[in-house]
Amino acid sequence: MTPYWHVTLPMTLAYIVIALVIGVFAARGKVMARIETWAVAARGLGVFVLFFLFGAGAISAYTFLGAPGWGYSTGANIFYVTAYLTLGYFTVFFFAGRLWRVGNKFHFVTQASAFRHRYDSPTLGVITAVIAWLACIGYGITQGMGVGYILNFASGGLIPFWGGVTIVYGVMATYIAVSGLRAIGWTNTFQGIMMAIVAWIAGPMVVHHFYAGGFGTLFSRLATEAPKFLTLAGSGWSTQFWVTCVVVCALGIICWPTFWIMFWGAKSAKVLRRSVALVPLYWFVMLPMIIIGFAGILVKPGVIPADTIAMKMSLDALPLGLTGLLFAATLAAAMSSCEILILTAGLTTVVDCVSPFTHLKPETITKWSRLAVLPFAAIIGAISVTKPATLVGMLLMTYGWLVQLFPLIVGTLFWKGATKYGAIAGTATGLVISILFTKVWPNPLGIHAGMWGLVINAILFVVVSLLTKDKLPSKEIIDGYFPEKVEA
Repeated sequence: MTPYWHVTLPMTLAYIVIALVIGVFAARGKVMARIETWAVAARGLGVFVLFFLFGAGAISAYTFLGAPGWGYSTGANIFYVTAYLTLGYFTVFFFAGRLWRVGNKFHFVTQASAFRHRYDSPTLGVITAVIAWLACIGYGITQGMGVGYILNFASGGLIPFWGGVTIVYGVMATYIAVSGLRAIGWTNTFQGIMMAIVAWIAGPMVVHHFYAGGFGTLFSRLATEAPKFLTLAGSGWSTQFWVTCVVVCALGIICWPTFWIMFWGAKSAKVLRRSVALVPLYWFVMLPMIIIGFAGILVKPGVIPADTIAMKMSLDALPLGLTGLLFAATLAAAMSSCEILILTAGLTTVVDCVSPFTHLKPETITKWSRLAVLPFAAIIGAISVTKPATLVGMLLMTYGWLVQLFPLIVGTLFWKGATKYGAIAGTATGLVISILFTKVWPNPLGIHAGMWGLVINAILFVVVSLLTKDKLPSKEIIDGYFPEKVEA
């Protein structure tokens, strides 16, 4: 019998080559010497590309590996992800138009540069850049672990975990350095279409292979044989932890510095809002993958690591050709999310931590930003090899850090009285509390660490801003964020 990896490995490697070609050719005919051309695609992306840029960017290794693994190991609590993504995009819709207008007016290319300008504080720019690094590295690690698992499994162990991470991160860093956001938009469109088709073919086929009656039989058997997996309490999460996870993650979506770069790549505020309104339709891609995890509870107990359950189930249930496509789609999911993380980390390093304190020429800023993606790809990849946490656990921790930017965003767009002192005090304190309540005193009262940080952050932000109201930025700066008439 032919080993499965004789089919799955060539298909997975072929996908990597296709992604490299698409990414490199995305720059064809474009001069990438200008920062806005490389970083935000000359602010010219339309609804179709933006839809997949947002959708495929959110459907990560977490969806194809972590979500099935979490459903397999803990059950119903995994549905927090569908709740927070849907709620989060309601928030994004109401912020997106204002953010696009501000970015277009002031020619911003990073989130931290917007905060630095609005609060007139280079220090705040560095603090928010550090949070951007933490978020990009934290989430990038989940994708790095994903690609390591995929190539190791697809090759039957011939490619070691670290080897898979090295190959994929090297390829991504190459085409991002060459083509920037255009490469990410083109590859995400290809990846997004591929993921949607493969997930909805493979998911039902896996379930029907193991459960003759399909989804109904699966959940009927779970209700009888393993009912604890269908309740939050039985699966290990308290109600308050589940709810605060949803709140932290829903508010955290608008805080991702990666999304701000995508927002500013849009042709107009109207195009951006249309894309954001349509994106929740893409979350249907998650459902078949989550259900594969549930299907494994009864038929494949004891799989370690749990994040590989979807791959193990597919090997038993699918034709090898389709299994290879599923592995390639899973790799696509990891790459589609990680690409923008690498770009953001490199870009914000130069634009927000080097440029404000130097006198670099614009073309030098662009050159250094493109080069900076290479060491960040290496850093994220190197940490991924250590497998510091489960995919879901790493994501929840990252959101706890990231949501500390939410009061800053509200102050930037909706409160003229917000000062840099309130912003620095609240953000720094919230970040420290979130880290302490994750690593030292985990989730007091069963409430997500990020929620504790956010509440104290918001209080400090308001109180200190009111106490320092005589230290506001100039009227000229503030009026730029609060025009009498907001453009469509």
